[in-house]
Amino acid sequence: MTDETDHPPESPAAVEPGGDGRPYLYGAAATVVGFAGIAGYTLGANSPVDNATLASVVTLPVSGLSLAAYGVGFAGLLVVGIFGVVRLLTRFDDDAVA
Repeated sequence: MTDETDHPPESPAAVEPGGDGRPYLYGAAATVVGFAGIAGYTLGANSPVDNATLASVVTLPVSGLSLAAYGVGFAGLLVVGIFGVVRLLTRFDDDAVA
């Protein structure tokens, strides 16, 4: 018998030090964008109004598909923007893993 306290079992999903965690971040981004689409569709399908006016300038239709598209577009731009800033900042980090 071996003593498990000497060597704890390694998690199979753990990222190795110096490993690449990008697939996990891409998966999280896809989950966020997908959730935004589902939430937008649900809210739009149950909305009692037909149009929404933003800042008294633009009138947008309110339906399940339109709010899903707005949600996916906004969440996608937000995620791409965050990834872009992180990528830009890592250029200035001398210890960043390439």
